[in-house]
Amino acid sequence: MSRARQLADSADLSFDDGTLVVDSANNRVGIGTTSPSGDLDITTSSIVSLDIQGGDGNSKNIIFRKTTDGIQQAKISAVGDDLRFTTGTTSERMRIDSSGQVGIGTTSPSRLLDIGGTGSAYMAFSPSSENQFVIGVDGYGFVIYDDTNNDYRMVVSESGNVGIGTQS
Repeated sequence: MSRARQLADSADLSFDDGTLVVDSANNRVGIGTTSPSGDLDITTSSIVSLDIQGGDGNSKNIIFRKTTDGIQQAKISAVGDDLRFTTGTTSERMRIDSSGQVGIGTTSPSRLLDIGGTGSAYMAFSPSSENQFVIGVDGYGFVIYDDTNNDYRMVVSESGNVGIGTQS
């Protein structure tokens, strides 16, 4: 009987004393473990790394899909020297560029943290037992807004006027 036929007939496979294990009963693959606990289980007592290589001009992707229809739910991509995070099939939500600048809601961050948006951009602070406040930029200017009580606490307008407890 050929070695290929023996492998095809075997329920489980193990190579190099557990370095690579296929658990056919549970449809799992283990690297560094003889009893994988997930679909792909990589176990080591030292540093673990996953090396994804592709051509210089091509993106390298980790894609998350639904099994029912195969539709992409999210993707992490290395494109050039940027790391991009996408939700759905095409909506890039965050990018870390080659200089370490992070863009949320923008694909071209110009600061260490650049939060963009359409019409407004906010950052929320939500302690579990306290009021939720947001800071950001909207049609009134730079604002501190009490989201719990739906009230502007402070606004700095584009002209530099400061309003406390008012929008103007």
